[in-house]
Amino acid sequence: MSEKRHIRMISPVLRSGDWTPENTYEETLRPMEHERLKLSSVFLDRGPHSIEYRMEEAMLVPDLVVKAVEAEREGVDGLVVDCMADPGVDVLRECVSIPVVGPGRLSMQTAMLLGRRFSILVELDVVGRLFEEEVKRYGVSDGFASCRSIDIPVLEIDSDRERTTALLTEAGELAVREDHADVLVLGCTRFSEMTDELTLRLHKRGVPIPVINPNLLVINTLFALLESKLSHSKVAFPYPSGKKIVGFDVPDFD
Repeated sequence: MSEKRHIRMISPVLRSGDWTPENTYEETLRPMEHERLKLSSVFLDRGPHSIEYRMEEAMLVPDLVVKAVEAEREGVDGLVVDCMADPGVDVLRECVSIPVVGPGRLSMQTAMLLGRRFSILVELDVVGRLFEEEVKRYGVSDGFASCRSIDIPVLEIDSDRERTTALLTEAGELAVREDHADVLVLGCTRFSEMTDELTLRLHKRGVPIPVINPNLLVINTLFALLESKLSHSKVAFPYPSGKKIVGFDVPDFD
């Protein structure tokens, strides 16, 4: 039998309330494990509680690097940065040789395989503005229809899942009927557990549209990369050898 693959989800935020590695594993990861795949989850020790601004994104990177290097040294096979903003993904690719994937770029590019125009459902308007920048950077502007906000901060998404799902349904229908989207991308990995119910509700409203579950997509894609013996290019993402960063607990890459 082939070797079991170990993928680690790094949540690039501090644990908060019920949002812990243990709960993340039980609710999100354990159902996706199988005889060929082991999943684990870690959070940061230093950084923000959520990512809604570029400042928060910048502040999380040093500890994200530490977690990634630790994972590779433990023998983890691949890493997912568990945030649709893909914070630090390219940075981590410089720091490790195991594949590193974020769900944001992957979800948008997959949307272009499934339809002609996609909309992103986001928590807040400020997050939507960040995604508008990412759309240009990822080269998918031609297929971008809109960002639709449900006006709920990240840390309140799980406090009333029925309300969150209802708002996502309304936003998704508007994206299709008013913005002419034909694929929906969930703009926060915390929405992933609501994908099936959201898809069902949209179908009942006469909106038979694919809804991309970012967690499911990124884990299956990374598993496929591992099975194909592929990782990022170290020509494109060379190690930062010989560099010393004063005042930060950054590992030695030499």
